Order: sequence, then structure tokens, then C-alpha cells
Amino acid sequence: MKHRFRLRIYCLILVLASSVFAADWPMWRYDAGRTASSPEELASHLYLQWTRTYTPRVPVWDDSLNQDLMPLDSVFEPIVLGQRLYVGFNEQDKVVALDLNTGAEVWSFYADGPIRLPPAGYHGRLYFTSDDGYLYCLSAARGELLWRFRGGPSNRMNLGNKRMISSWPARGGLVIHDDVLYFAAGIWPFMGIFIYALEPEPGREIWRNDGSGAEYTVQPHNSPAFAGVAPQGSMAISGDRLLVPSGRSVPACFHRATGELLYYRLANFNKTGGAFVCATDQLFFNHYRDRGTDLYDAHNGDMVARNLGNYPVLCDHVFYMSGDSILVRHAKNPKQIQQTLHVDASGDLIKSGSRLYAGGVGKITAISIQSDGGLVVDWVEQIDGTIGRLVTASGKLVAVTQEGKLAVFGNKPRTPVIIEDKHKTWTLGRRALEQASSILGTDDRPAGYALISGVQDKELLAALTQSTDYNLIAVDPDAKRISSLRTLFHEWGYPSSRVHFLQATPTSLNMAPYFASLIVLNNAEEWREAPAALDKLYSLLRPYDGRLWMSMKGEPAHRWLDQLRARHEVGLTVQEWDNGLLLERKGPVPGTSNWTHQYGNISNTVKSDDEQVRLPLGLLWFGGVSNLDVLPRHGHGPPEQIVDGRLFIQGVNSLSARDVYTGRLLWKRDMDSLGTFGQYYDNSYALTHLVVSTNQVHIPGANARGTNFVAANDFLYVIQGDSCHVLDVRDGRTVKYFAVADPENGGVREWGYIGVTGDRLIVGLDFVPFSAASSLQMSDQEKAALSTKELSRLK
Repeated sequence: MKHRFRLRIYCLILVLASSVFAADWPMWRYDAGRTASSPEELASHLYLQWTRTYTPRVPVWDDSLNQDLMPLDSVFEPIVLGQRLYVGFNEQDKVVALDLNTGAEVWSFYADGPIRLPPAGYHGRLYFTSDDGYLYCLSAARGELLWRFRGGPSNRMNLGNKRMISSWPARGGLVIHDDVLYFAAGIWPFMGIFIYALEPEPGREIWRNDGSGAEYTVQPHNSPAFAGVAPQGSMAISGDRLLVPSGRSVPACFHRATGELLYYRLANFNKTGGAFVCATDQLFFNHYRDRGTDLYDAHNGDMVARNLGNYPVLCDHVFYMSGDSILVRHAKNPKQIQQTLHVDASGDLIKSGSRLYAGGVGKITAISIQSDGGLVVDWVEQIDGTIGRLVTASGKLVAVTQEGKLAVFGNKPRTPVIIEDKHKTWTLGRRALEQASSILGTDDRPAGYALISGVQDKELLAALTQSTDYNLIAVDPDAKRISSLRTLFHEWGYPSSRVHFLQATPTSLNMAPYFASLIVLNNAEEWREAPAALDKLYSLLRPYDGRLWMSMKGEPAHRWLDQLRARHEVGLTVQEWDNGLLLERKGPVPGTSNWTHQYGNISNTVKSDDEQVRLPLGLLWFGGVSNLDVLPRHGHGPPEQIVDGRLFIQGVNSLSARDVYTGRLLWKRDMDSLGTFGQYYDNSYALTHLVVSTNQVHIPGANARGTNFVAANDFLYVIQGDSCHVLDVRDGRTVKYFAVADPENGGVREWGYIGVTGDRLIVGLDFVPFSAASSLQMSDQEKAALSTKELSRLK
């Protein structure tokens, strides 16, 4: 009996000891310096415990360069506290807690916008930021909201990267150090940038820097302007300095205790930088291109060395550089490579205890660090997919693949648990489908953005989701209803990027105007009771064709309509249906104007008649469409033209139409012979967006040749070699084409100038391509004023 008692005490001591030495992974890349180096010592060999598969991440930015410079949410970014793993979702707007030992979901919590940056844990609490502009503090154990802190000056929302988000999204990823939490909101300096230091537990503000987005400073090309830091990426701590990554540029540096801006070397390093930053007390690494990094002096921002290797692991005496091979560099002489180990660490590299763990294509490699610093491969574990992130904590190794899988390894062999998210199915009733059909009319799967106010009828909401390609924004004042519908629609397989639920009332809703192609009011009486809210509702409708349907009829509907017409008489048509009223907004916003031809109109006045565009200006939308279908800017191609809410823009071999009010792609038309080569770009251009050197030298472009397309209200006229193609502005189809005969030589003439006035198409035939000019018609004095480089370009 006595021996058994001693044995129990001994076992208890072992359990307590193991829990003491088991380290968390409490924030991105382990700590505030983002060193990716943890003291956690794992077992000599690890075994797969469980996997959980989600959908692959869709990054916030659309084109390859922005995805390289700002990989904010390209893979899941988990952290571990105790026996819980926490991960955020950018398409479902939620944070999920998983049991580290089984992979089972413990709880989930929804924010009001995408969660794009890693969370952080501190003293039993979980913190994260969202594109809704808030910093959230939850109970890590239960997932209950303790408090939240708004980073921007108001609750205003606008479309950003295809989502309705805060005008000041919180993309300055939080970091916690010495009992202080830092984060930032706002990514557009002209809208205001807000950088904070808070007490982590009560959320009390210690300091706020809200002026560094409007510094009068030197920009790239050495142009002074009011602008500044634009936070995007996870912040890092270097001694008494706070490093704030600025998306596509080098980071800005602030005094950690006061929030004072110490330096921001934007103009000095205008062709490098990115969202990745990690730091020691003296140095910091910053993204260059394709996961490569440059090294800087943290005291003043001076560059120490270029392109030392991919994202590093930072230790006291050495830096382990990731990549196709692992490079070991001396911390005091980082330009010196001490050794190279040919192991695939292209996905991620971390240090945990006395080992490095490298992730690459289809495998994880464990590497022992010998007492003399040498590296020896311990084992290799095959894995299905390409590693994007590695984390160690509580005796486990967590691997994340780019394909959306979480895989957890432990020290005991077992049959792995395989978990895959499965969606429920629901067959809709006839009533909901018929009601959705009456609201939508004859449109075949309309697209755009739709606002649904009042979501008591979940079947109607589901029918609108199934019958359209709308991105739906559903608002309701009832928080419990919003919470249950979020869960229900996600179980049906509809992410928040498709059906976005928000708690709001007619008076609290604060969205940028013109975005809604459709508004469905299931609570019209609530809007009628607030005249100011009624004005707001009308402003949300897209000009020219925005439709508003409300489930009200008879005398109440006419009172509602009379009140709306009294305030907005122009441009409304009304149809009465058995189950409601359908209003359609017709025509432009009063005082607005189109921009046609190269210089605004047929008269080339370079003057807009628009009376609405005046200071102060605010953000309407951003992102959502790649810039790959746009001519290179140094080619100086024709400017975009805007007619009746459609923006027409030219690419290398395409024309496309965008919704000027939302940025949404309406159509794209590939065309064979636009004649853009040699005019709007030349052989100095290559579709290699990760190359830092100038891609496309400056050429005269449309300044010499003029535009090759003109927009009118009904048609787009496009020169294609010896003919003019006439495209329907609604869908880009060719409806006819013109050619001009050449009676002297036979055949047809080449088109040069093109213009439209009234019902007349004006054509200028033939022109001398600038690239074919055999001599420069300028005086010797004019030639002498040009540099050799400029003169050679002209020739």
C-alpha cells in the first residue's frame, strides 16, 4: 500500500513536469520577433494522429505579384494553447478551436468580416483581428466574446476584395509583448491609418498613432506627397521598436513605448519589401520576392544585405534560411554561409528544441542540430500535399498544407483519425422558389451584390442563393437569428463570401453607396419609420438598374412609396405584384457624366462635366479584379472609358468591362488583332511580375498613336487592323463590323483615328507607327537636351 502511494505521487510528478515543459505556440511564428524558434522538445520520432481537411485558401489579393508580396491568408495559420489548436477562416469569417489530440471541433466564433491574419493567445484569452475593423478578445476555453475594440473612426463599410468590410480593415496583424498588445486598422493612407498599443486584458488604449498615414514624405520616384504607412501583415518586435509591415513596401518602425514614427524608408527601397517581417533585437528580415528576404539594421532601416535566402529561423548565433535547401548563416556575419543541407524546406522551416523541421512538396523532414552546429537528418515523413506551415506545441507537430489540410503528429503510434467537413442538403419548398422567381424576374442567374434586410424567412434567402450568382449581404437586428443562420448556411456549404450575415438595424447600417443590384426588404416598415435611413437605403441601389423588392402591398406599400418618392422622385419605376412591390432605379446619379474617347469626349477637352466628384473623396471599393488584363502602365496605352456605369479597359489582347460602382468584372473579350504590340507595349514587356527590374520601358503609346477604341451608350467601337468591330456594351459580343475599301490598290484601308459623335462614326485612315519612324524631326539643340537613354528609346 505504501509503495502504491509513492508510485501515484511519482506519476503525478511526471504529469505535472510534462505539462510544465510543454510549450505553447501562442502567436504567428511562435513569438513577438517572429523567430519561428520554440524551446519545445518533441519525441525522436512522430506518428500521424489525425488529419482534418478544409477547402484550400483563396488569398485576399488576385494577381501573382500581390499574392507574393502579401500572402496574408494563403494558408491556414494555426496557433496552439495547451491542448487546443486555434485557426481563423477568411471565407467563413470565424475562428475555430480544435482539440489538439483528436481534431474534434470544440467551439467556433463568428466575426463580421474575413479573418485574414493569425490569432494570438495570452493568459487564457484569444485575440484576433478581422476585416470588419475590430480586434476581438475571446475566452480561449469557451470561445465567448469578452470585448472587442474598433480600430477605425466609424462603422462605415465598403466593398473590399469582393467583400463588404470596414473602410478600415484591421490588417496590421497583432503582436503581444511585455504585457502590451499592438495592432493596426486601415490600409489606405488617405482614409486614415490607426496604430494602437493596448493593455491585453481590459483592452484599454495605451497610445494611438493616427497621423502616420498622412506624412508629407518622399514617395517612390522621389516624389514628395502626403501618404505613409499602409499596414498589411503581422507586426514584429525588435527591442524597443515596433515593426509594421506595409504590404508591398519595407516596414515602418515605431517606438514601442510611445508610438512615435522612427523611420519609414519607402523611397530608399521602393522596389523591394513585402508583408513578411521577422526580427532580432538588432536586425530584421523583410520579404523581397518569391519568399526571398533582405536584411536590415533595425536601428535605422539601412539595408545590411540583399537576398540572403528564404524566410529564416532566427536563433542567437545562427540564421537558418529556408528554401530548396537549408542555408546556415552566422548571425554576426550573415553574408557568410556556414553550411548547406540539401533538404526541401520550400514550404516552411521551424526550430523546436534541438531539431529543425522542414516542410516541402509531399514531405516533412526532421533534422537534428549537433553540438558542433552540424545538421543531420533524423527522419522523413511523407504527406499528401505541399506544406505551407509548421507549428510545434504540447508534444505535437502540426502541419498545414497549401491544399487546406491540417495534419497533427504525436509521439505514440495510432490509427490516424481522418476528418472531412461534410455539408448538409436541404430541398427548398415551392413557395420560396416561386417567390424568388417573382423577385428576380426573367434574369438568368443574375450576378452582383444583393442586400437582404430582415431574414425571418430563411427559405427565401436560401432560394435566392440557389437561384442567383449574387453575393448576398443579409442584415437583421436579431443577434441570435444572425448567429443561427450563419451556422446553418455554413452547414449547407455556403461560406460568408457568398452569404454574409450582419447584425444591423436600418439606422445603424452604414455602407458605401451604389453597390446593390438588388435589395429585398422583409422589414419595410422599419425603414419607413426612419426617413434618414430611407435616404440611405435608396443610395445603396446601383444606378441605372438597381432593383428593390419589398414584401408589402396595398395602402401601407403606397404610403412607403410616397415617402420615398417625395425624397427621390427622379428615376424610379414601380411594379405591383401579388406578393409585394418592385421598384427599379433608372438612369444615372444626378449630376454625373460619362468619359468617352481618349480625352473625355469627341472634342478632346480633357474636361469632365461630372458635378458629383468633388472633395472630400472617400473610398467606394477596392480589389476583387486582377490587374493582369490591363496594359502595362509604362506603355501609356489608352485610358479607360466610362459610360453609364460601365468601365471599359484594354489589356494586351483583350477588352473588358467592369462595374464602376463595385469593380465587378462584367465581361472580358479576347481579341486577336488589337494592334497593341509596338504601340502600347513592346518587346521590353514580359509577363513576369516577380521581376524587380523595369518591366516595359516608357514608350509614347496612346500619346502618339491615339486610342484604338471608343465607347458609346450602346456600342463599343474597336479597331482591329483593317476593320472596326462593334461590340455590345452589355456582354462584349460583336454585333457588326466596318471596313473601308481601298479602290486604288484593292482590298481595304488600315484604320487610324476613331471617334463617335451623335449617330456618326468618324474615321481617320492610315497613320505612321511611331516605332517605324526612320528619323527624328527635331533640332540639334532639342536632341542635345535629351539623355543618351532617352534618345536611344526614341530611335
